[in-house]
Formats: sequence, C-alpha cells, structure tokens
Amino acid sequence: MPGYPRPYAPLLPNPVIPGDDYLNLSIWTPDPGAQGLPVLVWIHGGAFVNGSSAVPLTDGSAFARDGVVTVAINYRLGVEGFALLPDAPPNLGLLDQVAALEWVRDNIAAFGGDPDTVTVAGESAAAMGIGVLLATPRAGGLFQRAVLQSGAAQHTLPPATAQRVTEFIAAELGVPAPRRSCGPCRRRGDEALLAAVAAGYRLPPAGAERYMAAPPRATPGEVMSEIATEWIHRIPALRLAEAVPGSHVHEFGWEAPTNGLGACHYAEVPFVFDTLTDPGATPLVGSAPPRALAEAMHRAWIAFAATGDPGWPAYLPGRRAVARFGAGSDPSREVVEDPRGDLRELWAGSR
Repeated sequence: MPGYPRPYAPLLPNPVIPGDDYLNLSIWTPDPGAQGLPVLVWIHGGAFVNGSSAVPLTDGSAFARDGVVTVAINYRLGVEGFALLPDAPPNLGLLDQVAALEWVRDNIAAFGGDPDTVTVAGESAAAMGIGVLLATPRAGGLFQRAVLQSGAAQHTLPPATAQRVTEFIAAELGVPAPRRSCGPCRRRGDEALLAAVAAGYRLPPAGAERYMAAPPRATPGEVMSEIATEWIHRIPALRLAEAVPGSHVHEFGWEAPTNGLGACHYAEVPFVFDTLTDPGATPLVGSAPPRALAEAMHRAWIAFAATGDPGWPAYLPGRRAVARFGAGSDPSREVVEDPRGDLRELWAGSR
C-alpha cells in the first residue's frame, strides 16, 4: 500500500502488516455459543488504495460487547483490485468483498451470528463499493441491510476511462503505451475557477452564486470544497435514499476543536465504533470528544443492525427526515426535514 500522503497521513491510521496473505478477516463475537445474533460486516475505506481491517479505530470490540457479531474484511486494492487488465476479471476488489460475504453466510453461525441478519457497513470508498454491491446480482441475499458513510455509487468509471488509467499505469511501469496530456494549466481567479468547477459538476450557471450566498458565508475556496462535497457525497447519498424505499439518512455535524478540521471526512468513525479513547483518534477528534455523541451513534448503528430501525423516520419524498449527529440544539442527535433543500434542488439536472 502506498500510504496516505500529507496532510492526511497523521489523521488516518494505516497500519501495514507485511506478507501476502491479506485476504482475511477479523471477527469479534459476544459469545461463540450464542445463536441468532445480528451481524455487522465492516468494509474499510481508503480511496481503493489504502486501509485494512487492522485499523484500530474500527476495532469491533464495542459492538461485540453490545451484542453484535462484528466482522472486518480485507480486499485487494489499487492495481491488483481495480485495474482493467486484458486477462483478468474487472473489479477484483469488489469480488473479494462478495467472497467475504459468502464466507460470512456459510460460517458466521459458528460465531453466534445470524446469516439472515447481516448488515454491511463501510465509509468512503467502501460506501461507494457497497452502493455497487446493492446492484450486484451475485451479492443478492448476502446481506439484508447496508450503512453507507460518506459515499454512494454514482461516480463509477466507464470502461473507456478505466482503459486510460491502465495506459497511464503501463507508462509508469515503462511499458510502451500512449500517454495523453490534459494540456497546459492556466491560472484563473478564485471566482472564475469556482464557476468552472460548478460547471464541471453540471450545476446551473447560478449554482456557484447560490452557494456563495448560503450561510455561513465563506471564501471561494471553502465554497468550492462545499460544492465538491455535495457532488461526491451528499447528493449521491440522497439519490440512493430516494431510490431505495425505507432508507434512513444521517449527517455528522460535530466540529472537532483541533486542526481546524470541522466535521471532516472519517471523523465519525471512532464515534460509531466507540473507539474515542484510542490514541489514533486524537488527531481527528481532539483530547476530549463528547462521549454522549459516541453513545448515540453507536446505539443507532446497533439498533439498525438488529432491527433495521436506527431510531428516526425514513427518508421519503413527502418527509425528507435527516438525523443530524453532533449539530444543532441537541449535541447528540436531532431530526430535521430536508436540510439545505434549496441547494439540493440545484442538482436536479446534474445526473
């Protein structure tokens, strides 16, 4: 694994265990002799090139303590997992995830788990992969519920783009292959670049101005980050919720007091797993993160894995209920309807 570049490396624990026998999984169980316990299968994120089941912040001990059999899996990453190669099946990393779920179906009862009550969960790249698994016939019946954190399945690459990536890889390895250039870069103002980014994301002409005017007012760079977040994470998640009846939507809004990170990507993970005391969480959440927030999020994930009901209403066209954790009047959780709905509607034609 290449490891995360700066400035992400200090924030995202990425242990490296030597050896090639990495297609394995870890299991935490309350009681191997039990029967019919709910099962949570965690798939790690990492931009499809980093991460593993050995990350301390996703240790499943707290879920097992609270009655959920927890499985954390590995899968092939980078070129081995996702390159489009002429003599190999595509998306081997996703097929590894399917194979792990098949193993869970066949073996989890020996650890006290119910193979018919399996929730698959993941963050970032893993959430995008789960979005694909939801539409993969081979994965049908292998899980009954899914939790997608900061990712959905809208942004997949067509074969032609994947072929171009393969050509770039071949060039890096010194294998003769055509290399394409995007042309010389040109400097633009903060505002002109922002308009170009908005157009690239297929927002209407007035989209950037609407984001600039939305509270809290921010610099063009911060607005550009907000638009990118909408395009990559929030809007695809809402579209998936609209397409799957009975879905529940949540937002993580607690802003860490350290490093100016705000409510940043991945910061919710140690709250979900109740691993705030792990030293690896401190760069993300500081030295005194709110325990009540971890308890609320951890309980919601347990309830969803056990019953399918996390504790707030489903997201429906007539009532777009969203649970906001760590923001608003309730520091643990509050339910609001259609937050930033006016901005959501800007994306209606950007599919």
